[in-house]
Amino acid sequence: MKMDKGHIKMLYEHRDNGDGIEKTLLEENIPLPLSDWKDHDVFSLEKSDDGIHNIGGRKPPELKLPVSPITIKPLQYVGTIDCTDSAFS
Repeated sequence: MKMDKGHIKMLYEHRDNGDGIEKTLLEENIPLPLSDWKDHDVFSLEKSDDGIHNIGGRKPPELKLPVSPITIKPLQYVGTIDCTDSAFS
Protein backbone atom coordinates (compact mmCIF):
# COMPACT_ATOMS: atom_id res chain seq x y z
CA MET A 1 0.00 0.00 0.00
CA LYS A 2 1.27 3.46 -0.87
CA MET A 3 -0.36 6.44 0.88
CA ASP A 4 -0.18 10.19 0.24
CA LYS A 5 -2.10 13.02 1.97
CA GLY A 6 -4.91 10.90 3.41
CA HIS A 7 -5.46 8.76 0.33
CA ILE A 8 -4.41 5.25 -0.50
CA LYS A 9 -2.62 5.84 -3.78
CA MET A 10 -1.98 2.20 -4.69
CA LEU A 11 -3.16 -1.03 -3.07
CA TYR A 12 -1.30 -4.22 -3.97
CA GLU A 13 -1.76 -7.90 -3.28
CA HIS A 14 1.46 -9.89 -2.80
CA ARG A 15 1.59 -13.65 -3.43
CA ASP A 16 4.47 -16.03 -3.05
CA ASN A 17 4.17 -18.37 -6.03
CA GLY A 18 7.19 -20.46 -5.05
CA ASP A 19 9.71 -18.85 -7.39
CA GLY A 20 9.29 -15.25 -6.23
CA ILE A 21 6.77 -12.71 -5.01
CA GLU A 22 4.07 -11.68 -7.47
CA LYS A 23 2.73 -8.13 -6.94
CA THR A 24 -0.71 -7.26 -8.37
CA LEU A 25 -2.23 -3.76 -8.34
CA LEU A 26 -5.77 -4.03 -6.91
CA GLU A 27 -6.95 -0.41 -6.70
CA GLU A 28 -5.73 3.17 -7.01
CA ASN A 29 -6.66 6.50 -5.39
CA ILE A 30 -8.88 5.26 -2.54
CA PRO A 31 -10.06 8.16 -0.31
CA LEU A 32 -10.01 7.81 3.47
CA PRO A 33 -11.87 7.20 5.69
CA LEU A 34 -13.21 4.09 4.04
CA SER A 35 -17.00 4.34 3.81
CA ASP A 36 -17.93 0.86 2.62
CA TRP A 37 -15.88 -1.46 4.86
CA LYS A 38 -17.17 -5.04 4.75
CA ASP A 39 -17.15 -6.54 8.26
CA HIS A 40 -15.24 -9.76 8.77
CA ASP A 41 -16.22 -12.20 11.52
CA VAL A 42 -12.72 -12.16 13.03
CA PHE A 43 -13.00 -8.40 13.66
CA SER A 44 -16.46 -8.55 15.27
CA LEU A 45 -16.74 -8.70 19.07
CA GLU A 46 -19.70 -10.05 20.98
CA LYS A 47 -19.99 -9.67 24.74
CA SER A 48 -20.38 -12.93 26.66
CA ASP A 49 -19.85 -13.75 30.33
CA ASP A 50 -18.91 -17.29 29.21
CA GLY A 51 -16.43 -16.15 26.53
CA ILE A 52 -12.85 -17.41 26.39
CA HIS A 53 -11.29 -14.07 25.39
CA ASN A 54 -10.70 -11.12 27.70
CA ILE A 55 -10.71 -7.41 26.84
CA GLY A 56 -9.50 -5.11 29.61
CA GLY A 57 -9.13 -5.95 33.27
CA ARG A 58 -6.00 -6.86 35.17
CA LYS A 59 -3.02 -8.57 33.58
CA PRO A 60 -2.81 -12.28 34.46
CA PRO A 61 0.11 -12.84 36.88
CA GLU A 62 1.72 -15.39 34.54
CA LEU A 63 1.91 -12.86 31.66
CA LYS A 64 5.39 -11.31 31.57
CA LEU A 65 5.58 -7.98 29.73
CA PRO A 66 9.01 -6.86 28.49
CA VAL A 67 10.76 -4.07 30.36
CA SER A 68 13.47 -1.91 28.82
CA PRO A 69 15.36 1.12 30.16
CA ILE A 70 14.95 2.86 26.78
CA THR A 71 11.12 2.86 26.82
CA ILE A 72 9.42 6.01 28.08
CA LYS A 73 6.14 4.28 29.04
CA PRO A 74 5.65 0.62 29.95
CA LEU A 75 3.60 -1.67 27.74
CA GLN A 76 -0.10 -1.74 28.56
CA TYR A 77 -2.19 -4.90 28.93
CA VAL A 78 -5.40 -4.66 26.88
CA GLY A 79 -6.64 -8.25 26.92
CA THR A 80 -6.05 -11.81 25.81
CA ILE A 81 -7.15 -14.02 22.92
CA ASP A 82 -7.42 -17.72 23.67
CA CYS A 83 -5.66 -19.67 20.91
CA THR A 84 -7.97 -22.67 21.43
CA ASP A 85 -10.68 -20.66 19.60
CA SER A 86 -10.98 -22.13 16.09
CA ALA A 87 -11.12 -18.59 14.59
CA PHE A 88 -7.54 -17.99 15.78
CA SER A 89 -5.95 -21.39 15.17
